Amino acid sequence: MDANKDPCYQSFNNRAVFVYNQTPDDRLSPIEWDNAMQNFHSFFAELSKMPTKSLHLTKEVLNSRESLHISIQGLEATIQAHLMKMEELRNIKEIIALHKDQVNANMNFDITVKVPKKKRIDVDTNQTALNCSKCKVTCHYPCNPNSWKVFCPVFWQSEEIVNTICDTTILIMELTSNEINIMPAVSSAKSLLVRNISTGRACKVCPGKCKPRDHANELTKWMNFQEEETRTLYDIRKKYDDAMKKTVSAEDLKNALQGEVEQLRFEIIKAMDEITRCSNLLKKIALRGDPLSTPEYINLMIEYENKEKKPGYLERIKSFEDLLRKAELTKDVTDGGDLAKKFKK
Repeated sequence: MDANKDPCYQSFNNRAVFVYNQTPDDRLSPIEWDNAMQNFHSFFAELSKMPTKSLHLTKEVLNSRESLHISIQGLEATIQAHLMKMEELRNIKEIIALHKDQVNANMNFDITVKVPKKKRIDVDTNQTALNCSKCKVTCHYPCNPNSWKVFCPVFWQSEEIVNTICDTTILIMELTSNEINIMPAVSSAKSLLVRNISTGRACKVCPGKCKPRDHANELTKWMNFQEEETRTLYDIRKKYDDAMKKTVSAEDLKNALQGEVEQLRFEIIKAMDEITRCSNLLKKIALRGDPLSTPEYINLMIEYENKEKKPGYLERIKSFEDLLRKAELTKDVTDGGDLAKKFKK
């Protein structure tokens, strides 16, 4: 840009490149060639006056973005697993309500419901998945099997990296403008990044937050699916009988199942809030546009389910709609909306 902050433009005459230079008495081509060379001299002269920008942290920014993206993928897998479990609990609750008298009479009968399961599936050729042996989940796919395991982004602490990148970038800009050596600042940032990934941090994707030693690169990955399973009423109610130290009634059993549904709903909302936070963190390093709020993210999930129409999608949409109402209520209170103002009166 010029002194007025307006864009500067350079013109180039490249006609000489396309002229056949064996034409006798061609006086125009040498002139065009000289003009083109003057254009290039002018361009490089202007280029040498432009302030330099450091690209030392570009790779770290991209790595941080990858780490956040993996976190979001892991949270989405957790949400899907919770939704499947919610569907199972709801179906059992409906069956208990239909057979209330038999339950209260302590009669045993079979119940068939879809239950969440996990299975291994083969990955694409020349790729591997980083799986946790304790939690039986895939934490990163595709994952480079040739890299040192602790360098996988699932073990990075994205917030520290992002904050270091932002702080160091500002410092570098200040040092550059004052013509001060920027290498100590870059070296400090890289030292933090190395310490961050070499201290054996816990995985931020698997439920158990396990250490790198509990993970392995494998040729299969874990996938959640639903499968019909037949159980007896005694099998289902046993853990509730043991917990309450009595034979529970149909109403007690329904309340216990609803309590588990509410706990799963809470975990899903928490996961969606974390996805929103990761999206906002991506915006902080200028690698994504305007961040989504939790209600907006839930709406996107509803649109996705309507589009894909995978088995059980209507039940999942129903769950998302319940979550949407709660998320909108929370957002209204947080943002100081009508509901928040009502409570302040």
